[in-house]
Amino acid sequence: MNAGQRRSIARVVVVFVLTFAMTSSGCVDRGITPRAVGATLPAAAAGEQLYLRHCAACHQVDGEGIVGVAPPLMDTDWVSGNQTRLINVLLHGLRGPILVNGEYWDGEMPGFEHLPDTDLAQLLSYVRRRFSDSGKPIDSAEVARVRAANQAYDNRVPILGRKTRQKKYKTFAKGHRDLAGLKLPPGFEIAIYAENVNDARSLVMGDRGTVFVGNNKFGEEVYALQDTDRDMKADKKYTIASGLARPNGLAFVDGDLYVAEIIRVLKFTDIENRLDNPPPPEVIFDAFPNQVKHAKKFMALGPDNKLYIPVGADCNVCEPGNPLDATITRMNLDGTGLEVIAKGVRNSVGIDWHPQTGELWFSDNGRDLMGDDTPPCEINRLAQPGLHFGFPHCHGRAVIDPEFANARGCADYRAPEWELQAHTAPLGIKFYTGTMFPPDYKNALFVAEHGSWNRSEKVGYRIMVAKLDGNRIVSYQPFAEGWLDREKDAYWGRPVDILQLQDGSLLISDDWADVIYRISYRGDDGA
Repeated sequence: MNAGQRRSIARVVVVFVLTFAMTSSGCVDRGITPRAVGATLPAAAAGEQLYLRHCAACHQVDGEGIVGVAPPLMDTDWVSGNQTRLINVLLHGLRGPILVNGEYWDGEMPGFEHLPDTDLAQLLSYVRRRFSDSGKPIDSAEVARVRAANQAYDNRVPILGRKTRQKKYKTFAKGHRDLAGLKLPPGFEIAIYAENVNDARSLVMGDRGTVFVGNNKFGEEVYALQDTDRDMKADKKYTIASGLARPNGLAFVDGDLYVAEIIRVLKFTDIENRLDNPPPPEVIFDAFPNQVKHAKKFMALGPDNKLYIPVGADCNVCEPGNPLDATITRMNLDGTGLEVIAKGVRNSVGIDWHPQTGELWFSDNGRDLMGDDTPPCEINRLAQPGLHFGFPHCHGRAVIDPEFANARGCADYRAPEWELQAHTAPLGIKFYTGTMFPPDYKNALFVAEHGSWNRSEKVGYRIMVAKLDGNRIVSYQPFAEGWLDREKDAYWGRPVDILQLQDGSLLISDDWADVIYRISYRGDDGA
């Protein structure tokens, strides 16, 4: 028996002895709640006893975890990070997969909502002090506030609270398609450009016309598609990389492909010459927050030749726990010079630049659990670096968040250019600069509405088009719709991103149908 095995056995014995001691002293047999433990011991000792009773069997006495059972707690940023999120994890549990120190754990942790606020505060304070560099204790009043806020949301919005979690959101089976049922303006056509592209997300085009496709699944892939016979349908598919952590964001620069994961940005050098034998990637950046909520990263190459990457809020609504949370960032191509250029951005998964003004525009997804019709999702414009767009205090132009009712008003923040219907989930956006479409689409902004996930009646699941007068949106109307069957209240496709091809047609990715569509214009007479 080696030393490591002896240590593991010793820890198990310690946990068993402590648990037996607590049992024999009456904590179990007499039905005494953990509150009695906290009442008779100093806070630090009570927190340790609570940890040994509820957590050590899985996470181990020293917080190193058990391979295949529970992740480590020692030196992980999710333990030392956002306080509200950590309280919610202990209250409601956690269902994997979760990224911890670069490794995914796909398990389930029970919640401890039954424990009193005092015990939860003592337990969390012990965990933070013992397993992170954050020695600040968590007060029981803060636990009570988070618990009450959660209960208030459930009581105020029962449809979006408990009821929706008890029913399955209606969808058509994978593989169901109804292209004939999709509605577009006269003269436009839609066809399949590529199929069997698993979880097709972000799109970017290489110098030679190769279409690269990002992916949002855990441990999945990045693809490359080629249309070698020029029939406007991809006939070759390559897997550029696999085993990545939500490789959603893509950018192509001077022959190199950049891929944004949850915490890292990778570079695949000279990729179009090496599609059938991709090189190992170079890590150019690896310091984004290790998030659970809104963890996927969108990425775009700016006119200044820098990489622009939004970082979502690691919660539904909360004060940012990390300076990079709820921001848009940019960095140099070598990963240096990271800076925050926009704050108060809850979850942006789409960026583009106005063809005439050069200003950055982006989509932003509104928060949940405030009802079917509030707050709005947003289309925003960054007129200058450093603007704050309101999250978490203000949503849209005038919706004050109830959890921050005493905070600053909406007048202190940058208002959106356009308010979208709540829960439509705008993702990819693209200004049209081609010549295939009629002239009134020149410089129009196309928006992919991914669709709601918890609204009582579904909305979104379509491509919208915003017509502009200079920098002002004057109309916002459906352009392609029909992925949502309103009679059955079920969807069969979810548009994600938009890419303009060299001929002026548009590609649309769909992460539910696992396809990429091509929208072209043939004219009212079919010519």
